[in-house]
Formats: sequence, C-alpha cells, structure tokens
Amino acid sequence: RRSIIYPYLRNYNLSMKVVKDVAEILSMGRRTIIRCLLQVHTIMERSESHYLFNKLFIDPMICWIQRCDELDVRAFSNRVLDAISSGAFLAKSTLDLDLDELEQNLLSDDDSDDTKDESSSEEQSDSPVSSDKGFRTMIEE
Repeated sequence: RRSIIYPYLRNYNLSMKVVKDVAEILSMGRRTIIRCLLQVHTIMERSESHYLFNKLFIDPMICWIQRCDELDVRAFSNRVLDAISSGAFLAKSTLDLDLDELEQNLLSDDDSDDTKDESSSEEQSDSPVSSDKGFRTMIEE
C-alpha cells in the first residue's frame, strides 16, 4: 500500500511484482533473507545519505532474523504465498484507495480530451494562424 501512496512514480503492477519477489525470498528461508539484507547493507553503506538506514533498520533486522526460528520463517512465508495466490491480497479494491474508480475517471477524461482535441483541431484548421504559412504571414505583417 505504501509503495502506491508515497512514491513519485506509482505503479500498481510494479508494487505487486515487488510483493511477489519478497514472498519468493521469504520462501527460500532465513539464510537467503540474511544474504539479501547484507546486500542491502553493502549498498546503503556506500551512500553518503543512506548509511543511516543501516543503523536504523537493516542492522536490527539482520540481528532479529538471526534469532528467528527457521520453521517460523517458513510458516510466515507460506501464509504470505497463500494470501498472494488467493488473489484477495492487495487487490485494488482492498486497498481503500478507490483505484478502480480513479482509473475509470482518468480513462474517461482522456477519452473526452481526445474528442475535444479533435474538434478544436478542426476549428483551428480554418483560421490562418493554425497553418505554419498563415502564422508566418501574420508575423511578417
């Protein structure tokens, strides 16, 4: 839900792909999760402004996941995969963001803008300003 609300570029399909990738990483077990967190740690460590994320989030997560039992990680992974496969998990209608309604409004606005553009281009074709030749003539005068 946050990936759809906050980022500059919002893309529902990309967000769902990220959720599926995270579920896949979780299903590979604790060792794979730790490897991924260590890769993130290395990337953040090189940045001048993002190194604080290591101290605040990544380091505690690495410590926490090491203390988790492998069976608990697998059980959580199975629940996440079941929720994703059911189709109800993070469906547009369950996010309480009215995404379906917004998409329909945007599509209907695009359709109405296209028809307005077509009618206005027909009206402008009769005026001398709309053609390049007529515009040059008006400027020269």
